[in-house]
Amino acid sequence: MIKVIFLMLTFNRLQYTKESIEAILCNKYPFHIVIHDNGSTEAGMIDYLREIKEKEPRIIDIIFSKDNLGLSIPTNDFWKNYMHRYQYLGKIDNDTLVPEDGVERLVDIMDHCPDVAICHGHHWYDNTFNPKRLKNINGRLLLKARWGGGCFYLIRSSIVYKYGYIPTCYGKMGGWTRYQIKVRRRGNKIVYAYPLVKVKHLGDIRSCRSEEKNEYREYYKQINETKRIR
Repeated sequence: MIKVIFLMLTFNRLQYTKESIEAILCNKYPFHIVIHDNGSTEAGMIDYLREIKEKEPRIIDIIFSKDNLGLSIPTNDFWKNYMHRYQYLGKIDNDTLVPEDGVERLVDIMDHCPDVAICHGHHWYDNTFNPKRLKNINGRLLLKARWGGGCFYLIRSSIVYKYGYIPTCYGKMGGWTRYQIKVRRRGNKIVYAYPLVKVKHLGDIRSCRSEEKNEYREYYKQINETKRIR
């Protein structure tokens, strides 16, 4: 029985989306994916998503929003629809490259460390944490965290059952960090697997493994200039 399902939120960035999907599909551990497109307007984006769903059986559903709903609402809808059928709920950003053992390593942590609520992939610098944050649980070495960024993670369905959904009162993109803080303060662990599951967050300039492409810098520059003119 497949026990892992991921949500991929997409909004434009067609080239990143292709690379991200290709990377996650290189993982051999069994999983499903649901894609939620947040109103993409980039040429070729919608056609590509429809084509890849037809070709790839692990992509079990695709949702097209007319507007950009942000992070919290699509994630909450995804949790609500799938937490009854899967043990672990995940998320992948469409500008994130997951290593080919990434899914298996996160699942291994969740399977063997029952007090871990959320396990993240890591896209920051490797030398910025205190070694005292490392903890051995059931033979698995974990890096304790207050919260994670959210570009690649797994959360237990049981945690969603217990604590509910991401608050939407903080705007389209807010609430995820606050949700993790609530979960942690109630005695659950939020961790990174160690050695780190290193992902590339291509479009996040804060990441040490960012590869922001000039085409997208120019693309969003044009969008911002259009907004100012309006």
